[in-house]
Amino acid sequence: MATFDLDAIQQNDAITYGLESSVKALRRYHRGEGEPVYNLYAYTNAADFRTAMA
Repeated sequence: MATFDLDAIQQNDAITYGLESSVKALRRYHRGEGEPVYNLYAYTNAADFRTAMA
């Protein structure tokens, strides 16, 4: 697992982005417009990783 030296604001931004991304993905799926999210934790962690690397 990758670790990053993020300050509190960056950590908050990464968590917020990850949760927003997962909610949007779940909404798309329930509307019949997207793929199912099989592992919510993995999806959120991937979104957090993308935010931390940006």
